[in-house]
Amino acid sequence: MTGLWVLYSFIVIGLLYYVCYNVFIDNANTKPYSNSVEVVGMNEATNNAVEDAKLGDVFDTCPFELPDPWDSAILKYVDVKYGFLKDCAPNVTLQPITELKNATVTIKEHEGFSCEARCINYVDDNNYEATGWKSIEKNEFKCDFVETSCRSNTTTNRFIHTQISEQTALPRTINFLLHGMGAIEFRKFNKVGSNSRPNAFATLLGKTTEAVVRTQMNLPTIEADFTYKQLCKQYLDDYPYIPLEYMKAGYKTFGGEDYVTSVLNYPDCYGMKRKQFHHIYRPFYLRLSKDDELKSIHEKSVCRESRNNVVDYLSKFLDSYKYQPVSKFSNVTFMKFDSNPYGSSLLRRFEDGIRRTCKTLPISFNYCICQYRTEIVSESNRTEELGQFAAKRLSSVLESHRISTMCEKITLGKVIKVEKYVLSNENTTFSATVNDYNLVFEVAPPAKGQFQIPIRTERGEMKIGEERFIRLDNELPLNYSNKQCFI
Repeated sequence: MTGLWVLYSFIVIGLLYYVCYNVFIDNANTKPYSNSVEVVGMNEATNNAVEDAKLGDVFDTCPFELPDPWDSAILKYVDVKYGFLKDCAPNVTLQPITELKNATVTIKEHEGFSCEARCINYVDDNNYEATGWKSIEKNEFKCDFVETSCRSNTTTNRFIHTQISEQTALPRTINFLLHGMGAIEFRKFNKVGSNSRPNAFATLLGKTTEAVVRTQMNLPTIEADFTYKQLCKQYLDDYPYIPLEYMKAGYKTFGGEDYVTSVLNYPDCYGMKRKQFHHIYRPFYLRLSKDDELKSIHEKSVCRESRNNVVDYLSKFLDSYKYQPVSKFSNVTFMKFDSNPYGSSLLRRFEDGIRRTCKTLPISFNYCICQYRTEIVSESNRTEELGQFAAKRLSSVLESHRISTMCEKITLGKVIKVEKYVLSNENTTFSATVNDYNLVFEVAPPAKGQFQIPIRTERGEMKIGEERFIRLDNELPLNYSNKQCFI
């Protein structure tokens, strides 16, 4: 799913750059935002009437400190063998002999070649259209993607150039986007889904596709706004969609998705009938996916990856549209909308007397970025009790999907860690009958597997705090078999 995260980040970066710089800056009365946008009132006690001493449980708070992307706790999850081709030697014979400028293709200091070119145009998120081949002499190619093919007696040179044909009317990546391309970093921006697809629906359509499970917070589950049929088996053009709203407002928009299909179409959904962006990366990606030689020319053989091509295309977009419509955003008072009562704007103050927490927004506990204080639980009877309960619930997951007979039996191997959530303010207490835990445990062989799950106990009754067990060991065991049911 790494590809989905990459494509989703470029969509958001491309949009939010103009949202924050042109829409949310009052040029007359305010100073421009820096390269980070803080959540207004996230941790300001003066903006809340609730005092710590009156809190009901730990989830009425949201302690948070901005993480250091170079912290050792984060770096241990960064696998540099993916994405950083430091030992790659580019094949110089594949470098293009043509260049594209102002819709005109020319040959760079090479003799004896005859070149032709064609446009690669957008049809929909899963299809492109190639125009007929034309000689590069006395022809202009007014499209975003221009494929060239040059031949001599002994050599063929191919390439796809990108341009923006103007239409009238993780740590290294973060540093480059912020300081190299002027992107805006939205800190404390909390995801609401397991990967980029549900988060894209929430960000761009304002609709959830996963239930908000709040068992750990002792609150009812909020069902998803869209069922599978609603999000997948109907066109979505009638719903408010951020890119289309900006197009209506006169902005030029950019979409860079480098995955087998787009967010709205994955895996085989209808998506939208209309073109979602003025300039969209899909034709380039689809053309490379149909031609292994071209793909190698643009990626592996020249020590590049798909995201490098996306960034190149994005940079041309930013250079071509330096001036976008200017409007103002100066009203930061709290607002509630009956049509979409969940969440809150990063650019507005929150409701008076209510803290902005994962409990009130609302956000599933598993996705909550609040940094609650924990204490290690070492009492063996308690940890064993929690571990046995979690293992039985994991086994029941297989039973509910009617595959338990196909898998090795799930039993507790060992408890690795139990943490208990506690309030940061030691002068604050809440009911001793309620306790919240984070459990990491290992399933006994031959099934194996390490899992994490939150558990809430209240008056002796245990509840699983989330529907989804998080698997922590991503590598298949050496003696893996189908009956281990790698969850």
